[in-house]
Amino acid sequence: MRKKEAQFGLPWTREMNPLRDILASVVKVKLDTIVGCESVLQFVCRWESLVMVQILVDAGADVNLASQGMYGTPLQAACTRTVDSESPGETLKIIQYLIQQGAQVNARGGYLHSCLHTACWKGTPEVIKLVLTQEAEVDSKDSVGRTPAHLVCYQGLEHYRILNPSASQLVARDLTQRTALHYAVMSEDLKLLKQVLDSHKCHPEHRDTYRQLVDGDLWTPLHWAARNTRSVQGEKKNMVSVIKYLLEEGYDLTAKGKAMNQEWTALEVAIYHGADEEIQALLTPVKPREPLILTQWRPGKRHGGVSFCNVCFVVSILVPSATIYAVEDSNIQSSH
Repeated sequence: MRKKEAQFGLPWTREMNPLRDILASVVKVKLDTIVGCESVLQFVCRWESLVMVQILVDAGADVNLASQGMYGTPLQAACTRTVDSESPGETLKIIQYLIQQGAQVNARGGYLHSCLHTACWKGTPEVIKLVLTQEAEVDSKDSVGRTPAHLVCYQGLEHYRILNPSASQLVARDLTQRTALHYAVMSEDLKLLKQVLDSHKCHPEHRDTYRQLVDGDLWTPLHWAARNTRSVQGEKKNMVSVIKYLLEEGYDLTAKGKAMNQEWTALEVAIYHGADEEIQALLTPVKPREPLILTQWRPGKRHGGVSFCNVCFVVSILVPSATIYAVEDSNIQSSH
């Protein structure tokens, strides 16, 4: 838990249930104060029970209060909950309650702008389904020009099928010039990737050019697969099958994209982001009698804590040099 979260978290833990009513009345005058990137209600929607949410709303917390950052509204915050193991279905109850209290499903706030974006990025299939029943706007764009169709491709085939995006939504480009295909490679879900790629193959804009599909920095889906070999927590991700499939589909190992004021192949991206030897071997161009020349030959350094890019939502890496500085992905014109 971040330091700013702890400022909210201490008075609202489940162990202090007998004090909840008293605490709610004490902080009533500050219920809609934004600390960091969220209000008390947003924090409670992410971490606490329906009862706690009800207490704050009864005390006057604004169910439509918008803030900056990842949890733009209380509804968005609720869609990211990961603490339902003790009480399955609590997230759905909180979302339904907020809507009953006047929370607007299409209210804009934060990086992702809508609760459907947030649900598609982090929510369960049931959360996505519930939000869709509330006439959520499926073509709404977030701060980076992504629609929910882009973000649901981070998840998996089950989530994707509930949203059921159209071919035009899948091939639409965001402000980084990525389509849903660039996102689907990061899901680790080969079945999802195949469906999204098939949509590109059948679309008149891409049927003859899908192998050359690049984003604003000339990154192919193969570059993004190489970028995503480790989780934010440092765990190895299963990208081997994804990379093999892209190679079978004819994606070019020698294609170069912009990175660190240079031009890198997918292999160089993989090296920098600490991919294992199996992935590096898959991404090595095999050209008889031709030496392998690399610009990037050693991995970057992971942050001491958990850090991820707030544009592409994958782990951020430091530059391996005497003076270490963070590789910032927040500039959408060069976001790797």
